[in-house]
Amino acid sequence: MQQQQQQQQQQEQQQVDGETVSFSPELERQILALSQEPVRQQQQQQQQHQQQQQQQQQQQQQQQQEQQQQQKKQQQQ
Repeated sequence: MQQQQQQQQQQEQQQVDGETVSFSPELERQILALSQEPVRQQQQQQQQHQQQQQQQQQQQQQQQQEQQQQQKKQQQQ
């Protein structure tokens, strides 16, 4: 029973593969664009993540500078 089902699935798969060849170039372009879309979204998310990290680093640097200024004031006193 299982073997029959698997064979049917394979045949359907082959038929679908055969049909993809006969798509119009425009359709193929759209399919390609759609299949690459998730990848683009991931890249954007990674870029945003990097920007957030950079912002955090900048904030830390500012804090260090403020601390140094405070120390200088204390030394002057």
